Amino acid sequence: MRARTFRSAFTLIAGGCILFALVLVDRLLYGILSEAEDADSPAAAALNSFYWIGETCTVLLLSLGLLLPRLAGRPTQDLLGLRLRMLLMEIRPIWNNVAYGQRELVLQDRQATLFLFFCRHVENQLHRRLVEIRDCEMANPQVREQLSAHDRSVIERGELALEHRKKASRP
Repeated sequence: MRARTFRSAFTLIAGGCILFALVLVDRLLYGILSEAEDADSPAAAALNSFYWIGETCTVLLLSLGLLLPRLAGRPTQDLLGLRLRMLLMEIRPIWNNVAYGQRELVLQDRQATLFLFFCRHVENQLHRRLVEIRDCEMANPQVREQLSAHDRSVIERGELALEHRKKASRP
């Protein structure tokens, strides 16, 4: 990644840390002021307002500083990964209808759940599901007849997306 991204992220984190130190000083002054004077004085109200604003800004600066390098990585790869996840969710019911219960043809004989969206290595999961569907088609010709036109188009889109991803990852 570019050094500019890391410098920006580091600046945001440093700003958040400095603001956090100011918020700590604010709480210290507020404690001293509340013992010496009334807690409802204008100075205490100003310190209290700065605390809430400072705390919120601190959290935002630190969060953005930690998130910036990840977001600046490869946005096109992240979008393609999201697209693969959406395809995996579309293939999930097809796989459940076709491959679930075919112990000799599938690696894991359990139904695919909605949590599949959050799996690691989405590309491998999608590839595995597509291969298992195709294996079931070859093992049992009746499976091909069970698939609707929409199911076949989803499978084709999945295969094309994986092919596109493979071409995009080559230098």
